[in-house]
Amino acid sequence: MVIKRTTIISNELVSSKQLDKAEQFGKLGWSIPLVSRGYGYLELDESEINLAFEKLYEDNFNHFRDELLKKSLESLEKSNQILLNEAFNAFSREEYQITALAQFSVLEGALSKYLYDEKQDTKYNDKYIVKRIDSGDYTFLNILLYNIHHLLNFYFKAHSFNSAEPSINRHWLIHGRYCNKVISRLECIKLFSFIDITLFTATLMPKYEQLASSINN
Repeated sequence: MVIKRTTIISNELVSSKQLDKAEQFGKLGWSIPLVSRGYGYLELDESEINLAFEKLYEDNFNHFRDELLKKSLESLEKSNQILLNEAFNAFSREEYQITALAQFSVLEGALSKYLYDEKQDTKYNDKYIVKRIDSGDYTFLNILLYNIHHLLNFYFKAHSFNSAEPSINRHWLIHGRYCNKVISRLECIKLFSFIDITLFTATLMPKYEQLASSINN
């Protein structure tokens, strides 16, 4: 009998409801909240998520910032460590356009290092992630990757420059195509949460890949 990889390497399987929430959050531009463990996010209706998460991050922002900066020292290249720190400085001055530009740069650096072939454009890393989401039982790593899969679609999805202005979008912002869009504080908090989930997931990848390799051998 072939035993599923997810069954073997998971100490505790998670529910399909958590997978559904990971998708719902990603489609709204939110990561799974790591800032407060045990937070009852599974019970939130879609209409409650933005207000609840905004309060969660605002109430814990100093701790969240400090933990993310500490995480960056272990996970990011030196230039992106500096850029993330500068993003937080710009955020504190309410310079949200600059903050978002820096955040997308940090995100692409983190994604290229951990979650896809660095020789490919960022848009292709979704294929890398999807290949690692097994059907059937779900591990915590699956949930994180599924959330990132939907975050990538939310922020990196291609929109024609001839179309109406989308909500915050990497391509429109980096290429200077917005005419009226003003980046908000909340959108920057969401992007910080995306960086956070990416770095946190990266810390789990070696463990899961090592275990998977030992199983296959």
